[in-house]
Amino acid sequence: MSLEDRIAAAVTPTVAEFAADVYTGDAREYCVYNMTEIPIAFGDGRPRAIRYLVQVHWYFPLRRDPRAAKRTLRAALGGLQGCTWPTVEDAGDREGGHLVFEFEAVDGGI
Repeated sequence: MSLEDRIAAAVTPTVAEFAADVYTGDAREYCVYNMTEIPIAFGDGRPRAIRYLVQVHWYFPLRRDPRAAKRTLRAALGGLQGCTWPTVEDAGDREGGHLVFEFEAVDGGI
């Protein structure tokens, strides 16, 4: 199972709408993710693994109390094999809630 599939499996029980990079649907609550790929563990001039810096963005209506779902998402993402426990940043504004879960992952399947 790919890293993207594992992230989707962790997120969608809590937030059903999930997309890579840009969400184009109509839901008021959804998650998107983005990743930075960093080649590592070089041998013979080629990387042997990729380190991923992952951000999962959860957008939700202002009046929603996010505390329970935040704990659930943090635990689900923290439980992903090969990933670090996520840090969480509040990036919300007057237009809506927005929490960013950031973590790292390593994949040797290049």
